[in-house]
Amino acid sequence: MLKFAVKNKDIDMAASLVNDMTAKAFRPNLSTYNSLLNLCLKLQRNDSAFFFYQKMKEMQTPPDSFTYSIMLNGAKNNSYDIKLINLILDDVRASLTEMNTRLDEVVFNTILEILFTYDLLDQF
Repeated sequence: MLKFAVKNKDIDMAASLVNDMTAKAFRPNLSTYNSLLNLCLKLQRNDSAFFFYQKMKEMQTPPDSFTYSIMLNGAKNNSYDIKLINLILDDVRASLTEMNTRLDEVVFNTILEILFTYDLLDQF
């Protein structure tokens, strides 16, 4: 059903399915969340992207390099509130320090672009 929703760009159906799944203690996997995030940002539905991003964190599904690339590229292509940018950057920091996550160069290059775009060089 989620594949159907993504294929048909039906974000509202996808959100409903994710809510139903999590209410019944099922956990969508990281690939599912990344697909949903990617779709939301392609359609410039920042609110839906952050809904799925928060839901992913609530379900204790750790983001990976691809997740951060999706979210940070969304920030580059769409205007995010600075609080949301800082939330993502804080999550990247936590992944690097607390979970010893290895992030690829694409993520770091995108972070640099975000820092310049949003005038956050003091965080560098």
